Amino acid sequence: MPALVFFLSVWVGVLLASVIRKNASLGTSILLAFSGAFLFSVSVLHLIPELYEGHSHMPGLFILIGFISQFLMDFLSRGVEHGHHHSSDVMRGALPVGIFVGLFVHAFLEGLPTFGMDDVSLRGFVIAVALHKVPVAMVLYLLLREANVSGMKLWSSMLLFSAMAPLGSITMSYFPSIQEWMPEINAFVIGIFLHVSTTILYESSKDHKFNVRKLVVVITGAVLAWITIQH
Repeated sequence: MPALVFFLSVWVGVLLASVIRKNASLGTSILLAFSGAFLFSVSVLHLIPELYEGHSHMPGLFILIGFISQFLMDFLSRGVEHGHHHSSDVMRGALPVGIFVGLFVHAFLEGLPTFGMDDVSLRGFVIAVALHKVPVAMVLYLLLREANVSGMKLWSSMLLFSAMAPLGSITMSYFPSIQEWMPEINAFVIGIFLHVSTTILYESSKDHKFNVRKLVVVITGAVLAWITIQH
C-alpha cells in the first residue's frame, strides 16, 4: 500500500503541473509550504519521540548524519526537493543526470522507513512523504518541459522517479540482515526530512516578508499532521 501511494503521488504532481501550468509557480509554492509543515510536524510530534523510546542517544547521531547528508543531495539535485526550479540547470534536450542522482537517492531513502512501522506511524509517514512528492514531481516535470527534453526521455524519467520510493519501501523485505538497523535507518531519513522541511519553511516566504496566506497554509499543515497521528 505505501509503495502504491508513493508511486501515484508523483503522477498526481505531474497531472497538477499539466493542468495549472500558468499558475504552477504559485501552486507549487503553496503545496511545498503545506507539505513542509506536515513533514516537519509528523517528524517532531511522532517519529522522533518514537525513536527515543529505547532511551538511547544513537538516534540523534543518525539524525544529524542524515541532516548533513542532504546537503550533498541538494548539491546534486540543485534543490529540486524543496522547490528550486532553474531551467538553466538543464542543457536543452539533455537529461540532468546530477539532478536525477540526487532526487532518486533521496526518493529511494524516503521509502525505507515504511518497513516494520506500526499503523499510526505508517499512516503519518506515508501521508507526509506523498504530500512532499506531489510538488517535487511538479517542479521536476516543469523543469524537464522547459528544457525541451524529448517526450520519451521525459516520461521515462518521471516513471523512474515515481518508482524510487516504492522500490525503497519494498527493499527491506528482501534484506533480513539489514532489518536490525531499522532504527538507525529511520533516524537517518528523519534527519533528511528535517533538512528538507525546514529549508522549505525558511524559503516559503519571498524575501522573508510576512505572508498571511503562507502562515495559514503552514498552520493548517501542522494541525492536520497532528490529527493524522492521533490513535
